[in-house]
Amino acid sequence: TTTPKSLVRMERNNVKSSIDKLQARGDLFTRQLIKEKKRTNELQVRLKEVNAQIAQIRESNKQKAICLLNKYSTTPNDAYHRVDGVNPTSLAESNQKKIVKTLESRLGKALVRRNQLENENSLIKDKIDKLRRKIANDIKNRERMEKELVQIKDDMDEIMERAAIAADEREKLIAKRNQI
Repeated sequence: TTTPKSLVRMERNNVKSSIDKLQARGDLFTRQLIKEKKRTNELQVRLKEVNAQIAQIRESNKQKAICLLNKYSTTPNDAYHRVDGVNPTSLAESNQKKIVKTLESRLGKALVRRNQLENENSLIKDKIDKLRRKIANDIKNRERMEKELVQIKDDMDEIMERAAIAADEREKLIAKRNQI
């Protein structure tokens, strides 16, 4: 049979193991959160580098396109320098906008994922704190009940001693009465 103390020990072990599991899971989410923050920072740095490269390449392409257009042109008007209405500068800008939009989308998804991890982490921390408070309350209640149990045992011992004394006196009185 299981005693109250062993039940309390088993419950405490179960709670402790669940706290340990939750703590490990919280640590895992924290590590993932840190990785995602680093990754976000790296992506932002890389985005700046790519934007700088794009600007440099765009300027280079612009100069090459102007040189190519001016090769067979004899008019000083810039509007007539464009062949078939193609504007390399606007094409480069639209391509850059597409790239920026894609990178912003990826960044947004990474931020959403980071926020989800932060929310899960805070929920797990709340559970851990709640379980810790429950354990503390359980320990206080168990100690109070143990004190009450000791007091009841002492009271029972005192009552049993009085009953034994009363029984002895009764036996003596019965023996006395039988002698008379």
